Amino acid sequence: MHILTVEKDVELHYLYKYALREINCQLVLTDNGQEALQHLQQHTPQLIYMNMMLPIVSGKELLDYIEITPRLRSTHIAIICTIPNVQRYIAHLPSAEFQLKPILPTDIRRIALKAMANLG
Repeated sequence: MHILTVEKDVELHYLYKYALREINCQLVLTDNGQEALQHLQQHTPQLIYMNMMLPIVSGKELLDYIEITPRLRSTHIAIICTIPNVQRYIAHLPSAEFQLKPILPTDIRRIALKAMANLG
């Protein structure tokens, strides 16, 4: 499974690596929206963990890109954020969920296993 993380807090990258260490996946870590957008223009991850408060390209702009790109519509999106009202941006997306920070390794694994199960 191909997983993309978009998180400006680089310390959290270690948490993602730790939490997903036993899951067979290709993990791509980005720390701003522009890096993530460039990745999404050429790759199709099955799961994206993302913060909404991102430098350069915002989380909302990334969601807009995902929504208008047919090959990304089945990608599972997990918004990991400290601001609960961002849930409105994903309410209409069937493969999206929201997790309030702080996130635990068990939450990260649960989300990945759910996305894997939905792959079939």
